[in-house]
Amino acid sequence: MGSAQQVLQTLLSGSVPNNEFASQPSALNATSASAAGPQSLLTFLFSFSSSFHDWIKLAILGAILEFARRTWAAAWAAFLASFFITAHFDGEDECYDWLMVFLSKKSSWKKANEVQVSTRNWSSSNRYQNDDQDIVIMDDPSGDLPMKGRTLSFLPSFGNTTTMFYKGRLLRVTRDRTQAAVGTEYVESLTLSILGRDQSILRELLLEAQTLHKSQEQNRVAIYIADNFSRLNMWRRRGAKARRPMSSIILDHEIKDTILEDARDFLRSSSWYADRGIPFRRGYLLHGSPGSGKTSLIHAIAGALNLDIYVVSLSKPGINDTTLNSLLCDLPSRSIALIEDIDAAFTRSINRDPPPMAHPGGLEHSGDMFRGGAGVTLSGLLNAIDGIYAQEGRILFATTNRYDVLDPALIRPGRLDMHFEFQPASSWQAREIFRCFYPASDSGSSEKLVSVEERDSLATSFSALVPEHLLSMASLQGYLVRYKTQPNEAAANIAKFVEAEKRKQERYPIDWRLGKDTSVALAAPRDS
Repeated sequence: MGSAQQVLQTLLSGSVPNNEFASQPSALNATSASAAGPQSLLTFLFSFSSSFHDWIKLAILGAILEFARRTWAAAWAAFLASFFITAHFDGEDECYDWLMVFLSKKSSWKKANEVQVSTRNWSSSNRYQNDDQDIVIMDDPSGDLPMKGRTLSFLPSFGNTTTMFYKGRLLRVTRDRTQAAVGTEYVESLTLSILGRDQSILRELLLEAQTLHKSQEQNRVAIYIADNFSRLNMWRRRGAKARRPMSSIILDHEIKDTILEDARDFLRSSSWYADRGIPFRRGYLLHGSPGSGKTSLIHAIAGALNLDIYVVSLSKPGINDTTLNSLLCDLPSRSIALIEDIDAAFTRSINRDPPPMAHPGGLEHSGDMFRGGAGVTLSGLLNAIDGIYAQEGRILFATTNRYDVLDPALIRPGRLDMHFEFQPASSWQAREIFRCFYPASDSGSSEKLVSVEERDSLATSFSALVPEHLLSMASLQGYLVRYKTQPNEAAANIAKFVEAEKRKQERYPIDWRLGKDTSVALAAPRDS
């Protein structure tokens, strides 16, 4: 061992002559043999013992300094946070929209060094918009074409903290977004920190933001769609539409007024339902001709009752019994749930025809279960509508063009209480839609196309050429749009249009007359 150490020290120093190695072959052989052993490795390492100890000391000292730095930073942050009220808002929550509208109205964004500029439609029909700071980029400044452009909205940028003042108090705003996994949607979040320890200032800010948001939503109906992939809220806001007056719905007054009054009576009869142990739910089935105004009527009723619309598509990918039940249970108590084309959930064919070898009613039969093509079973749909977990206080509207494929268990009272048939346009409807399109000179409208007498005369001749229950209201509306300012031409050319539609229907027949059950269930008595 002594020889090995001597040779190792000699090698490290590099001062041994070549003849010395030649004179000591046995020592070299011993070194080669021992170099492969663990003792030689330890000897080599401990030859740097003094430097190794210095490294350990530096590492410990660095760790102590870093721990002290982090501790001080955490303590300082906690000390500052004790003077602030901090609130976090998820981008999928409705409060987030309130605050974005509120923040976009603050003048501080005019002085901010970093903002997000968006050309998306951030108006109240979608989310938020700052009318005072909007910049419109004109596509055709020459004036040859009507001006149009996109609106630039200034919003808080992601990943930055902006400081402003609210009622004399320091307010820090941080907007961020995260992605749970690659390929998934970004989830936005907002953090507000207000100087102070009283939460009343936060409540005042939220109340002001909510009031401002509602002021922009006046005379509008919010539209929500099902988002079964959301991690927090299964309903995602997709905009708001201007309320439609009931007078604009050209429909038989018996149908229009009956639905509206029954729905209004339902909303104020909660105690009547509770006293009698009846589930506080109401359902309406609108069936019949496509384009006859079913969805338009629902839109107008929502505006008249000041309710939002929650749209469910049973054929949407990912919708099954579990998600459908969760969606309907997550509805607000005062709202309208809309299931459009409820028959489409149980037919695979895109043209609504039942597939070969299917059940005659359009539903596939598997044992004792009817299963729709999108993963929703009839049993699951029934339980979602009026099961033990079903939401109360909501109004359900379902529409269909194929009344005959619906199972009797689905359309019974208690689930879909009242059924209304919508037929193609009558002569009376054709006359009224013509009168609506062309206001008379004394109607108070800015459009003064014809006199009252001339307008009424043209409307009468127009409706006389429209066969009873042949054309849909949508097709008549599409025709009149072509003659927006030409009532005489519209009345003169309607005969050609009717003949063209007849030939089209003869070539592509559509049998909408599937269910003639126009029975209406009695409404619940008014709450006394």
